[in-house]
Amino acid sequence: TKPKNLGEEVNSTYVDKSPTISPDGKTLYFVRENAKDGFGGQDLYFSTRSEDGVWSQSQNIGRPLNNQGNNFVNAVMPDNNTLMTINSYGRASLDEILAFTHRTKDGWSTPSRKAINRLQHLGRWVSFYLAADGKTIVFSMKRPDTHGGRDLYVSFLQPNGSFTAPTNLGNTVNTPGNEHCPFLAADGKTLYFDTDGHPGYGGRDIFMAKRLDDSWTNWEVPKNLGPTINTKGADEGLVIPASGEFAYFVSDKD
Repeated sequence: TKPKNLGEEVNSTYVDKSPTISPDGKTLYFVRENAKDGFGGQDLYFSTRSEDGVWSQSQNIGRPLNNQGNNFVNAVMPDNNTLMTINSYGRASLDEILAFTHRTKDGWSTPSRKAINRLQHLGRWVSFYLAADGKTIVFSMKRPDTHGGRDLYVSFLQPNGSFTAPTNLGNTVNTPGNEHCPFLAADGKTLYFDTDGHPGYGGRDIFMAKRLDDSWTNWEVPKNLGPTINTKGADEGLVIPASGEFAYFVSDKD
């Protein structure tokens, strides 16, 4: 169907981007840039969806998840009580930009950092997604083994609590351009991402690819989601609740 703007209850006059939907489809987390009621830079906001499909007025999620840095929610676990976030939270090391927070009776806990082994992160722009199993992270960044710009990678949780060294998803998915904003559907095999490296309609388009085996390097040729979603501008960050009923994404159109 034709995309529908979520309206002024969710969107603002500021930049609103990087959506993350809870698996039950009831809470949308996103980033708002340089808002007057923010803590500085990019802050986390959220909105909740009622049973009749109406979204609440978006709110700043507050401390400890927001601070003077750039803050993101990248995944919500199925119980809706655990979030994966991005921020150094007091540390400058790029090996510890991932953190996990849990809902308590007093609000969200102070995020606890997790490391990805041998990350070798180059450049500024990154994006992450934690799969529903809580053990698999797909992410985008530039590393020494990228095929050009940012590539998509996967890492797996180890018994010691850290994540394995990144595995590049290969050149069926990755291109000399930039692949970004990966989202792994509930089946653990269907990957959505945006890219300027595969043929599209202009700017960055959103694509879908299916994993063919457990190697994480063998994929179907990515499919462009078509002109209903993709435009001449930038279209990115598609996420889907477990029901598959809706898809949420960011666009600079209208």
